Amino acid sequence: MHRLFVGLPVPEPVADVLVDLMEDVPDARWQSVEQLHLTLCFIGEVDRRLGNAVAEGLADVRGGALDLRLGPLGLFAHRGRVHTLFAGVGPKAGLALLSAKVTQAVRAAQAMPEARAFVPHVTIARFGGRGPAEAAMAPVLARAVPAVAWRADELVLYESFMGSGGSHYEAVARWPLH
Repeated sequence: MHRLFVGLPVPEPVADVLVDLMEDVPDARWQSVEQLHLTLCFIGEVDRRLGNAVAEGLADVRGGALDLRLGPLGLFAHRGRVHTLFAGVGPKAGLALLSAKVTQAVRAAQAMPEARAFVPHVTIARFGGRGPAEAAMAPVLARAVPAVAWRADELVLYESFMGSGGSHYEAVARWPLH
């Protein structure tokens, strides 16, 4: 089985800005530079046949390159406890449209992607167990995120490998966004 997702890579200058934000948050498990990406569609566990069908469908996704910019920090929480700290990415409309096209291609290949509202972001930290209370994160969320922009010009199918040191990702296929 292969654990797959579709995303946009984060270029090195943007990753450098994100790394500079990774400090002074107790119990944060910071993402490595290699882990930084923007997920458009999480597919999950699929066999090789279905993975190949997904890749074939993604080759037909059309959409031009996107001019993106980092936004403010945000978080995902459950029952008042933070599990993910992220940097927002915009503009949301263009990313949401691309995410919808990718999701449609994944479904057309008969895969069942994760059904979650799309929030364009780059995860920078995760928290295990009982993460910090949402209210305790207010000073972190108030941090200024430098204005940095980039052009996303390729779509990537990633495979995720789980390990004791966290996940690592490998690009399985790439397609230009033109």
